[in-house]
Formats: sequence, structure tokens, C-alpha cells
Amino acid sequence: MLNQSLELLNLSQWFFKNNKLFFKNKLKLQKFLFFYMMFQKINKRNYSLEGLKAYDKGPVFSPSYGDISWRYDEFYETMCGSEILTEDKINITSAKKANFLINILNSNEVSNLTHQFDAWKSKNDLLKQHIHQIPISESDFTIKDLSLVTKLYEMYPIELIDNSEILYLDPTRFVFRNGDISKLTDDHRAALENVSSLNEEPNPLFVDIAEDGVLEID
Repeated sequence: MLNQSLELLNLSQWFFKNNKLFFKNKLKLQKFLFFYMMFQKINKRNYSLEGLKAYDKGPVFSPSYGDISWRYDEFYETMCGSEILTEDKINITSAKKANFLINILNSNEVSNLTHQFDAWKSKNDLLKQHIHQIPISESDFTIKDLSLVTKLYEMYPIELIDNSEILYLDPTRFVFRNGDISKLTDDHRAALENVSSLNEEPNPLFVDIAEDGVLEID
């Protein structure tokens, strides 16, 4: 029997349908759930932080993490089944923005981003003492935390998200206009792999293909 709420299951199913590449990545799924709920919180929409706890790699919804870690077969079967709740129970804007955010950052970056939250920092001394599953409550979030969430929410408009696709060349994330990745030549890809291997800039990097075929990287 799965332990997480219907709301978390519903969000996980949306993530499963819209991000099969990272669905089995427990860290990315947890960060998606966390940022979705935080985006809902700042916009005064329906959200829940029930079961949110501090782990070494950031805030985690413990019931969800337990299901995917110890009851994966049942969890996966549920994800593949009929809709848990109707999609109108999900705010698509928050979901798309949370999904885009965890896609344009590699695992270390997205984990480090959640380490910037005072709500997590306030538990760090306990984590260093190897105390596990430390509850995070509403009162742990500071004005600074909410300011960071607002900045992240406003950083990438939906129009950009809907018209972008991402090339993953670890550790770098290259963001293209929809349809442009298919236009890349072997020389383009070799150049991007070289950029990735030398890149010291934070993700993501935005790429345009000029009329003369030259890659313009920002």
C-alpha cells in the first residue's frame, strides 16, 4: 500500500507523463514536487507541505520518497494506470515551471539550489549529527525563502518554456527553440560537447542557430 497523499501521487503521475527522462531519478522527482508546492504557496494556491522533511540533498516529501524507494513496482503501476485525479486538480503553470527548472539544472545544481533555503539550513546542524527525516514546517520558511521562490517562478515565462527544448550533455544543459535540436550537424554537436567539457558557467546555456549555421551561445 502506498503511503503518499493523492495530491502527491497526482503530481507524480503528471511528472511521469511529461518527463519520462527523469522520472526514475528520485532526486529530480522530489525537487519537482518541492518547487511545485512552493510555487503554489507564493501564489496563494492550493498546496501542502505535509510529509516534507530535511534530507542531506535538500527538502524531500518523505512518504513519496519511501514509496518510490521501497514500493516501486506498486508505485510504477499506479503511475501507468488511469488518472488518479483529474488534471484540473493540478496547476499547469506551476507544474511546467517546476518541471523546466529541474530540467535545466543538473542534479548537483538543483540540490544546491534547495540548500539555499533557510528552511533547510535550519536543519543542517541536525543533519551533520546524522539525524534523519527532520520535519520541515511552514514556520521554517523565511521571507528570504519566499523571495527566492518568487524570483525562480518569474525567471522563465511560460511562453519560453512552451517553445523550448533541452539538449542534455552532462553536466551542461543547452536550451534551444523547439525544433532546432534536430537541425544540429555532427560539427555542431562536437562543438557543444567541447563547450560542455570546458564550461564553468552555471546552467542553463541558451543556444540560437544563426542563418549562416553558426551557434550563438548565451
